[in-house]
Amino acid sequence: MTEDELKQDLMDKLNDLSPLGSLFGTIHYNTNEDLNLFISNLNEEQSLYCIIESIKYIQSKGLFSLEESECLSKSIRVISNK
Repeated sequence: MTEDELKQDLMDKLNDLSPLGSLFGTIHYNTNEDLNLFISNLNEEQSLYCIIESIKYIQSKGLFSLEESECLSKSIRVISNK
């Protein structure tokens, strides 16, 4: 195998290890089928996790006011302590 072929083979293998996508920066999936299965089979615990992570993700992007952030932070603590 030539050096270029080895590099291409290595790049192909690295791409196979990378997830196809990510939800809220924390939930990774490798195929669209995996994503559809995850969404189709969400249970209550996973649903709460998605909601909390989406709020954290949006907050990290600076899209809430200080008051909204405070309210959401408290709401997450209330839900998480159940």
